[in-house]
Amino acid sequence: MIKIFKVFFSDLDKQEKWLNEKAQQGLKLVKASKLFYYFEKCKPSEYIYKLEFIIDKSMAQQKDYRAFLEELGIHSFTKNFGFGNYSYGKIQYSLSAGRVRTSPGTINSELLILEKKNDGKPFEVFTEKKDKLSYYRKVRNAFIFPIAALLTIAIVGKPQLDFIHNQELINILHYGVKVLTICVCIPLLITVLRTCFRINELKKDITIE
Repeated sequence: MIKIFKVFFSDLDKQEKWLNEKAQQGLKLVKASKLFYYFEKCKPSEYIYKLEFIIDKSMAQQKDYRAFLEELGIHSFTKNFGFGNYSYGKIQYSLSAGRVRTSPGTINSELLILEKKNDGKPFEVFTEKKDKLSYYRKVRNAFIFPIAALLTIAIVGKPQLDFIHNQELINILHYGVKVLTICVCIPLLITVLRTCFRINELKKDITIE
């Protein structure tokens, strides 16, 4: 088994492309954890991978959906994709999902990595354009909430640094936190812009039809 450390912050396309590159090199995914991907050797390009954002699905819905995919010959792996989360014990409120999630349960299973044998045919999760449109809207909305929250923190938030008596150091740390928070927003914003572009393209296609 081959273990590879890899972290993708918010770029779903980059993660999907990376998995397909590994498949082309003759590596089949066995499992995925928070920070690692585990592969075993296979024939080059024997498998194709797609990613689906499923943060809105309950545990029961995930189970039914994955069973349905198996019937279609599509194996799936759950993968974490958490941001804007607040936890207490095994209960977590996800800002990005807008719901309470539990562990064990839907925490750390925000993504589905879909695996299908390469039969030479295109691998599409959604065959209808209206379904694709609904999906991309879901992804866009899930990212907008944490961006808004982070920008609010950057603008009006003020870290408690009363234990530091050097005012100059306090100012540096204060603005440093703001800059760091804004930097975290950048990859999220890029994902939103990409998704909005796809939404607009799909709207045009649906209108033409």
